[in-house]
Amino acid sequence: MRLPNAAKKHLALAYSQQICWLYNLTMNKLAQKTKASLIHLSAASITAALCYILIKTWYPTPYFEILHGKEILTLAIAIDVTLGPLVTFILFNPAGSKKELFSIVAIATILQVTALSYGLFKAAYSRPLFLAFEGNKFRIVSLPDINNSELSLAPANLQNTSLSGPKIISTKLLEAGDPGLLESIQLDIQGIHPAYRPQRWQNYEKAKNQVLQQAKKIEPDKNFDIKIELLKPSHKNIDDAILTLPIVAYENQSNWAAIIDPISAEVIGFLNYKSLNKIK
Repeated sequence: MRLPNAAKKHLALAYSQQICWLYNLTMNKLAQKTKASLIHLSAASITAALCYILIKTWYPTPYFEILHGKEILTLAIAIDVTLGPLVTFILFNPAGSKKELFSIVAIATILQVTALSYGLFKAAYSRPLFLAFEGNKFRIVSLPDINNSELSLAPANLQNTSLSGPKIISTKLLEAGDPGLLESIQLDIQGIHPAYRPQRWQNYEKAKNQVLQQAKKIEPDKNFDIKIELLKPSHKNIDDAILTLPIVAYENQSNWAAIIDPISAEVIGFLNYKSLNKIK
């Protein structure tokens, strides 16, 4: 049976109206989902800023670069600003009840907080605790480098692991004839360096003479890329010939060196030099 032309036009109009209604409904739903996701993103940006402050506190220059703080921060912020808002966008139902809306927000928040908390826990656990002078260099000491059962053997003022950034200390090195020298050499070969052993820690002041003896001059060359990070603005008037000691992390020498004050032996800043063989 063939339909009259008027009936065909009526069906076509009804079909187009239905398509328009579905399109408007879908777009309206997407708009509300996007709005909910953006609200969650706005809240996430606050926690992202807190993450930035925390990680930059735990990993100041040069540790931020040497210990991959940038990668840790990028991962933490990426999780924070994508996971929660994405889950909210997927699950949010504009026509849902308040109870359903609360459940969605709770699920998205729990997932986001759990992932972010794990990332921050790993960042806090791996953070640098000390920059320890060790013979002829500075070694970065992180929490995983230390045997926690030996912390009680450290000087009382060095037993607490601070969350406010690394502290500069020195390491007591053994000399020929000292008890435990052979064991210390064996541990050093195994990667358990003196700076990783709390019983060998001491205040930085005790090694200032050795620091000045071991520090090497480096003359910045305009042909090389160099970056200097000073700890205080008052140190900006440094000489062209700078006293430095290399910084070691893990088992490798980094492309960073500590800048040493030639009088007080204090660490006054850090120098990033692409070719540390310029130290002479």
